[in-house]
Amino acid sequence: MCKLYKFIARFIIIFVTIFIASTIAKYFDFSIVDSVCIGFIASTLCDIIIED
Repeated sequence: MCKLYKFIARFIIIFVTIFIASTIAKYFDFSIVDSVCIGFIASTLCDIIIED
């Protein structure tokens, strides 16, 4: 059950970070690639934040 919570938390953090990144990209003319990189950074943050 604990792993399910971690998966959900990871999904939420990645989704929110990508949403924020795409919103910023619209205003500051970042490319899609930058948003994808921010998504990878978000998943790395998830691994750091959500550790055993």
